[in-house]
Amino acid sequence: MTLLAPLMGRDALLPFVNAGSFLIAIAFLGVALSVRRLRQSAPDLARPFKMSGGSTFPVLAALGATFLLLAMIIPGSPAVLAWPHEIIILGGVALLAVIFWFRATRMRAAVPAAQRDYYILEDYAPACRQKAASTKSNTNLS
Repeated sequence: MTLLAPLMGRDALLPFVNAGSFLIAIAFLGVALSVRRLRQSAPDLARPFKMSGGSTFPVLAALGATFLLLAMIIPGSPAVLAWPHEIIILGGVALLAVIFWFRATRMRAAVPAAQRDYYILEDYAPACRQKAASTKSNTNLS
């Protein structure tokens, strides 16, 4: 997204960078929440890098990302996204995301679940699948 901004002139650069920052904060929040969930759901999963502190750092990261997002949304904040340029850019990105999601439905359905897991998790997919199955069976027993 920010690749096109310099080609559109100096005045277009800031709205694209601000909208991109908002999207990066959303991605950062998603990663932080995913790390916390993975540490809870699969604490014994082999990892190439293990960080001490349990859920402390993912929670702090999620709070920081939430703070950034709120600072960009709350009116009167010095970091609030500007109307109309930055909001229109975010709306366009959201519209493209929805279009791409629905256009890829058949493509996702054609790939078996195990293969999709491998694409996302690589060698960790079997362990996560096994953990999910054991969690599901424990839930059904109670």
